[in-house]
Amino acid sequence: MLKKATLALYFSLVLLGLLSTFYQVKAQCLMVPISLEERLTNTTSVIEGRVISKESRWNDDKTLIETQNLIEVYKVFKGATTGQTVTVITQGGVVGTDMLVVSSSLKLNVGDVGVFTLNDIGTSTYFTPYAGSQAFIKYDEVNMKAQAIFDLYPNINDVYTQIENILTTKPKEIKRYEVKSNNKNHRGEATPVITNLSPSTLSAGTYSLLTITG
Repeated sequence: MLKKATLALYFSLVLLGLLSTFYQVKAQCLMVPISLEERLTNTTSVIEGRVISKESRWNDDKTLIETQNLIEVYKVFKGATTGQTVTVITQGGVVGTDMLVVSSSLKLNVGDVGVFTLNDIGTSTYFTPYAGSQAFIKYDEVNMKAQAIFDLYPNINDVYTQIENILTTKPKEIKRYEVKSNNKNHRGEATPVITNLSPSTLSAGTYSLLTITG
């Protein structure tokens, strides 16, 4: 497969990644931990699910970029959710060449799976995360562990046990949760190989085009 990218685009992507990491680390340092019990009791809904798609867009006033994350629902620990999917709206995202980073906001990727602590916004299908980035307990599907910003769970079943003990109820299953490993070795994907760089040398500050073949 032939792939082409400009040097400017490459450095832009690197810069965006570094900025995102910087703000996440900075936000974590400034965060006040909120206990699992508080997160569970102060929300309208607690669900287990997987991010299956996401789309960023400007709000009506063009003052804020929001991302709509579509979640496939597996279990409902709390709340009236009965549908197969819900939408979690988070602050920040990328629209065209515009990027908004909200340091304390929950950031999700397609494929992320775990438990969400949410508040509804007037419907049973649209939600906002409670406590920002602390609203998500993410599963590690390779090692079958789970992790939140300030919490580690040696086993995914430990998440279930703690939630059920706090809420004193059993979850309602909407769809059976099946592990989907993100480990490339498990999927048998080949390691990307770069076969050619053209030209082999570039002058600095001239915005020259670099062609990467692989």
